[in-house]
Formats: sequence, C-alpha cells, structure tokens
Amino acid sequence: MISSEDGVTVMREEATSKVGSRLRSKAFAEFFRGQPETGMGYWVTDVVLKDGSRVSQVVVDSGYITKIKSMLFIPFDEDDIDHFVVTHEKWNWRTES
Repeated sequence: MISSEDGVTVMREEATSKVGSRLRSKAFAEFFRGQPETGMGYWVTDVVLKDGSRVSQVVVDSGYITKIKSMLFIPFDEDDIDHFVVTHEKWNWRTES
C-alpha cells in the first residue's frame, strides 16, 4: 500500500488506518524468536516490502506491529512484507511519533 517514486516513499490513497497489526506468519514468529530484543518484548526493525521499498523504525511488540516512527498508521499489510531487518534504532516510541 506504499510505493516508491524516484526514491521517495509515498502512501497510496487506499492505505487503511490500522493502528496495530498482528503478525500471523509462523516464519516471522520464528525469525523474531531468534533475534535479540531491542527492549523487553519488542524489536525496532526495518520492514522490507515485496515491492523492494523499505519502511524504517517499525516497532514489533509481542507479535504486533504497533508503531512506525513519524507515521500515524501502518501503511501496509502483512502480505506486503518480504522480510524484517532488526536495527535496534531506538527512540522514545511510547511518547513520540
């Protein structure tokens, strides 16, 4: 639901206003089980989408995509995700966007 034009990521209008998205994929669950946590029960990641675009500073908390820095909603579905890259790029995601 997002696209990259000339290296700039833009959201398409059909993006839904999801606030949290549960990860159902067993492959993703296994991936996170093998990764060191950024904090207790959460990881800060980049999400690489199947179209090749990348969304940075995505918080995965207890099996849910809960927040993306500087975004009010999650502009993609789990089916759009190719893979995650754990970056541990912290920010105070409980009080900041």
